[in-house]
Amino acid sequence: MTTYYFIAASQKFLTEEEPLEEILKERRRNYKENNRNIDFWLLIKPQFLKCSELKDLYNKIPTASSCCNIN
Repeated sequence: MTTYYFIAASQKFLTEEEPLEEILKERRRNYKENNRNIDFWLLIKPQFLKCSELKDLYNKIPTASSCCNIN
């Protein structure tokens, strides 16, 4: 079974207040230079946070949520 790691926060925080776009561009460049497959992505309004196992976490995140997966 694959283990996934993620950060979840308000959409405003991840897309406006933090330089996430720049970080992801740099990471993509680095992966390309090192011949690695992309194993991360940004999700706007991630539905998987609504599953029963993550219910407590989901309730702590502002309504307009985003998630960045880093495998």
